[in-house]
Amino acid sequence: MKLKKEYIILAVVIVALVAYLVSRKQDRSLYDLPEIATVEPKKINRVELLRGEDTITFRKQGSEWTISPENYLADPVKVKDMLTVVESLTLTELISESKNYQRYDLDAKDGIQLKCWANDDLIFEILIGKAAESFNHTFVKLPDDQAVYHANGNFRNKFDMEIGDFREKTVLAFDKETIDVLDIQAGGEAETYTKQETPPDPAEAKDGETPAAQDAGSKPKWVNDKGEDADAGKITSLISALSNLKCEKFIEGKSKSDFSDPVHTLTLTGVKEYTLRLYAEMEVDGESFFPAVSSENNYPFLMTQWRSENLIKKPADLKKPDPAGQ
Repeated sequence: MKLKKEYIILAVVIVALVAYLVSRKQDRSLYDLPEIATVEPKKINRVELLRGEDTITFRKQGSEWTISPENYLADPVKVKDMLTVVESLTLTELISESKNYQRYDLDAKDGIQLKCWANDDLIFEILIGKAAESFNHTFVKLPDDQAVYHANGNFRNKFDMEIGDFREKTVLAFDKETIDVLDIQAGGEAETYTKQETPPDPAEAKDGETPAAQDAGSKPKWVNDKGEDADAGKITSLISALSNLKCEKFIEGKSKSDFSDPVHTLTLTGVKEYTLRLYAEMEVDGESFFPAVSSENNYPFLMTQWRSENLIKKPADLKKPDPAGQ
């Protein structure tokens, strides 16, 4: 009798387990994840980010991306990062249908609405929330769908920025090998340095070396307008730093004409003339910056103190060291 009772209990457990598994299978069939059509980044020529009352619009113009309506040049790396997310985005799990969007930063205040167009056709749209606790997924919501999903990857930070963060921050760029004149004006002092090619030392020529190879081994020297040798290494380092110069941020609400009386001016001449002007140091949000303008950028910008100090060289700083140590 006892054995029969145990069989009955075991049968009930098996029936309950089968019913549970069937129920779970049916539940999963009710929640098939939506498929997001693959979008090729090259087809996208307009991107909009909407958060609260703020909108940032990116437009492709030729090979460049600009930020409307000011027509600022956008950082191509940051635009590429956004488009890569669009291309690879995949839903991995249904998280909630409770409409408690604030919990996932998908509410009207914190959600970031991403829209992409190909000409006038809206080809991609999604609402981006915060990163999931694992930091391997991001909460998202599709248009006309009340559910919250996990999307693959932690990518909110690629969209959660202000206009200034998306701007291209290169303010001066040139081929450093083409520069042959450097002019410095600082603290009432002025000096012009000219590059001169020096022939290689015959004593250092290698056996069998061609004249062309010998010329390639020649080292340029820099002389000031008095004919005195300058420290070629320091001038080369300075030109190199200026050849791909990026700013910290742009100064909003100001134009280049709002700045006068630079404390330091660097002018470089090669294929064309390039100029960088730095103005009196100022404090922004408790940090020291040098306002600056460049001949290669239409907007005034801020340079960090440490970066500016590497560029601010007086003529005395560029003197060739005395071999006698005097």
